[in-house]
Amino acid sequence: MVTKPLRIGIYGVSGVGKTTLTQRLEKYSHSVQVIDGSRVIDAVSEGGLAVFKRKSLQEKAKDRFRAIDYFQSVFVKAEKHLVIAGHYSFLKVDGFEDAWTDADADFYDVIFFLHKSPEAILLQCQSDVSRNRDFTLQQIEQWQVYEWQSLQAVCSANTIDLHQLNGDNSADSIERAFIEHISGLVIRKISKGIADSGYQSVVLCDCDGTLNHNDVYEFFHEGPVVDSVTAIFKQYPAYCHDAFIDVSNYLDFSITEPLIRKMVEDASRSLEINPVMLRTLRKLRNDGAVIVFVSCGFPKAWNSSAFQADVIIGGASFGSYGCLVTDQSKLLLAQLLVDQNLHVSAFGNGSVDIGMLNVSHKAHYVYSDQINPKHINRLEDHKDLHLIKLEGI
Repeated sequence: MVTKPLRIGIYGVSGVGKTTLTQRLEKYSHSVQVIDGSRVIDAVSEGGLAVFKRKSLQEKAKDRFRAIDYFQSVFVKAEKHLVIAGHYSFLKVDGFEDAWTDADADFYDVIFFLHKSPEAILLQCQSDVSRNRDFTLQQIEQWQVYEWQSLQAVCSANTIDLHQLNGDNSADSIERAFIEHISGLVIRKISKGIADSGYQSVVLCDCDGTLNHNDVYEFFHEGPVVDSVTAIFKQYPAYCHDAFIDVSNYLDFSITEPLIRKMVEDASRSLEINPVMLRTLRKLRNDGAVIVFVSCGFPKAWNSSAFQADVIIGGASFGSYGCLVTDQSKLLLAQLLVDQNLHVSAFGNGSVDIGMLNVSHKAHYVYSDQINPKHINRLEDHKDLHLIKLEGI
């Protein structure tokens, strides 16, 4: 389901909000699996968590290695993002006891560190009557600094992506920042896979409106979905991550799964790549390029098209694909491939494609009836710009 699933750790001191974030992520169960690290330790450690806490450091390390083995087995089987809430260290009377092991360093793709003001953490700890969290303000402050500095060191040494999330923000803002980071990391992972494939040239092709005249939503005959998506984007002055998040939330939680499936099936039956684009893509493939379709909609709809891309990236729903493709995603993908010394040609038809077109070596602006002058103005400084008019079909 998820093109490039990631092994994700959410770290932070007690009371910072790890549980709140993981609970919010559980609603994306089609693309994300959430595990509480403490519960796994309780399961794999002989005697459970209570006995584990009294074990020696060596015995604890063995249990933690067993926990990582369990995480890896779940990750392979689930084929979606695996999110684990854990601790780097624990506060002791005489300092800190590290929970991080070499197995953690070998396992994680990315770590998110939740940081919050010590005062807010103390208030949360004092109000949480279900757990004994008798910490002072100074202890919390020192603990956060220790964990952040330690994670910076181990993540740098093991090439693990590390991001700090502001726990003082609203839960909604933290969730949105998490999704934005994850989407970017998926794009980075895909770009590396393309670069490592041995190709010298890459074709990045927007799908809707570029491969044919239509947007994927236009193949769905129940108007409210199309109208609602359009209305969401119109609430913002320009494309932005929050707009795409709002569309994703609408598709994930306001539209039933059978309805989404029907929309994709209707589109799959109706999609027809324009003859101009079909000839162009076939020639580029014959010339040795890898063909990548990049969709802000539903990439599954393009699996049955007349031309099969080598890679399909999407889409409009984080809940379905574990990645949101936005205008910034397309730009990032093109820039990463250029930076890895691949020759990049890009095809697009709208403002969401302008960034991708501008950073590519060769830009192809595709239009049907007439050229949008605003788009051309934003592309006028490109040194290798080509205009392609779609034939009427």
